[in-house]
Amino acid sequence: MPLVYDGKSVLIRVNKEKGITSGSVVYALRKLLGIKKIGHCGTLDPMAEGLLPICVGKTTRFIEYLDEDYKTYRCTMFLGVETDTLDADGKIISKKLENIDVLENLKKSDFEHLLKNFLGHIKQYPPMYSAVHVGGKRLYEYAREGRVVEIPSRNVHIMSIKSLDVSGEEIFLSNGIEIDGEKFTPIPKQIMCFEVRCSKGTYIRSLCRDIGARLGLPATMIKLERSSCGKMQLDGAISSRDIFALLDAKKLSEIDNKRTNCESKSSINLDKIERIRKIEAHYEGIDGYLVKLGKILLDDNGIMKFTNGQAIGKKGFKIIAKPNIDSMYEGCSKFSNKYRVYDFNEETFYGVGKLENGSLRGEKVINEGIQKIRGNKD
Repeated sequence: MPLVYDGKSVLIRVNKEKGITSGSVVYALRKLLGIKKIGHCGTLDPMAEGLLPICVGKTTRFIEYLDEDYKTYRCTMFLGVETDTLDADGKIISKKLENIDVLENLKKSDFEHLLKNFLGHIKQYPPMYSAVHVGGKRLYEYAREGRVVEIPSRNVHIMSIKSLDVSGEEIFLSNGIEIDGEKFTPIPKQIMCFEVRCSKGTYIRSLCRDIGARLGLPATMIKLERSSCGKMQLDGAISSRDIFALLDAKKLSEIDNKRTNCESKSSINLDKIERIRKIEAHYEGIDGYLVKLGKILLDDNGIMKFTNGQAIGKKGFKIIAKPNIDSMYEGCSKFSNKYRVYDFNEETFYGVGKLENGSLRGEKVINEGIQKIRGNKD
């Protein structure tokens, strides 16, 4: 259980539903909580669902550390069709359905063996419809203009990948799949599911395309769920549906108050308090999720120096844990000398410090710290 802090500086795990943007979730929480400083870690496209970490207040300063975490996705792909966006929201650019029956002979063990080709460090070409910058513009801007540009490859790391049972995706077999206005009735082996744990910058849509290519077929992603970000799990997250329901209730309450003009100020405040309390049940501290970073304790004198930008010699701090850096992922190497900083009682989180040449200096400093109000020590 990560540490939990005051409502001005917290993390909220949201289970984003399909069909809405990550930005709309941020907007709804900003309106509900009345806090301007709020942002999310790792955008989920509208068609994707699952874990969306939201940082509120001072915790937004630590988003860059969470962004580097490995993320786990559960993906469902459809073989035989490829779209320009590599997902079910795009326009069909390739179809190969005439010999799809060959998939009937594909065993689960064959698919597992195929997936192993993607383990470790691989080169990947992002989708044309993506936010990758090329020549000062994002790729999706070129795509919308109908311009063809060379897509640069990128190095990504696949920590693990395995096939999943498709029994949970029977809706696609019974109801069919609609892509670009065309209805498809797939055979069972046309629907493939897998779970992947991967580094920042990995495009699961591209992974579907490349898996399909190994099978000699075009492929399109039809479902995507993010189940974890580093230590953070989807289980227990507040649903985006509940957040929007609270926002709708807030708007209706405001409209009713204006119409009737008979609600007392105290009852309006009570409604607001009740809405915020439902969000508060999901408040968490961010530091418990900064698992890559080490942990250092400071005495009162050290805290004063740290929060005032002064260096602290090696006699002025106590290292409790060293950074936990995965050598397989080069993106994490920049955290090899970064530490979470606390008081000696471990009751207040003061930010992140950088340890160089035996001295500690603040990198992301919260002058007054973030005080715990409940929760267990990590």
